Amino acid sequence: MAEINNVPALAKAKLIPLNGDGSESDEMSHINVQFNPSSLKVALANTLEANSNGGGNGSAAQFIDKSSSSLAIELMFDTTVKSEGVAANSDVRLQTQKIAEAFMKPIEGSDNKLLAPARCRFQWGAFKFIGMVGTYNETLDFFSPEGIPLRAKLGLSVKEDKYQFERDATVQATRGALPHFVSNAKKQQTTENQTLLETLKKQKKDPANFRSSAMSNGVENVRQLKGQSLQIAKNDPPVSEVRQMDGTTASAGFKQGQSDTVGSRIPGAFSQTTKTRRKLSSDNSQQQSEQDKQRLNNIRNARQDIRDN
Repeated sequence: MAEINNVPALAKAKLIPLNGDGSESDEMSHINVQFNPSSLKVALANTLEANSNGGGNGSAAQFIDKSSSSLAIELMFDTTVKSEGVAANSDVRLQTQKIAEAFMKPIEGSDNKLLAPARCRFQWGAFKFIGMVGTYNETLDFFSPEGIPLRAKLGLSVKEDKYQFERDATVQATRGALPHFVSNAKKQQTTENQTLLETLKKQKKDPANFRSSAMSNGVENVRQLKGQSLQIAKNDPPVSEVRQMDGTTASAGFKQGQSDTVGSRIPGAFSQTTKTRRKLSSDNSQQQSEQDKQRLNNIRNARQDIRDN
């Protein structure tokens, strides 16, 4: 594995279509994930069958009819920022479609018969798993103002009707390797229960960068840093520098879920910017004041009419 400044390159997980004989397809067909999964769930199962010939009790009266193995994966795809092979603000389903068509779409065979899609090998460094993709669940949870999906969570279930527990013994971990940072990084000390998002907000950095910050610092739990010392790149754009559609900037004091651009650098992801909201609030207050004055004038005029009569 290639190294930069004595730090091993990050291994990317990939989905590899397999040919009918079990060999892997050409490298052009390999699908690299955008973000490595945070966890993998492997399940092994045995189907037991009673011994029809009778005999003893307990396990001696049973035998294994078949074994199976399954793998559950959750992958994240995000096009809110430009990344390798992904254009910023592009439809995220252009990325997930590659997986759906490679492993879920039936293959048209002779006599118009539909054949099963290609089997898959999921490989991430030393971890390997082969099987057929049984379920594909896609959740789209972030959209542009025009309704273009920009973020997707993809849940895959891969199953094989046999026992497997494979690993690539040629892949070895580099012990003692620490993250390396360029000279423009700033060191930031954290507290026991401080989160990564809180740290980025404290440095007035865009929270959308939390994945790259976590990966470059080797953070395993972004919700609890446990006093870990972090390196935050100085050239990451501050939240206050993220421009909106009307030329205003997002407020660095907004909490997650309230900012105009939290979780995305796409301008105008929400209907109103901070400046617009303040202007509307001021206009409403002025209008209310004028209405109150008009009511008082109406009351005074009515009282004066009563006196005159």
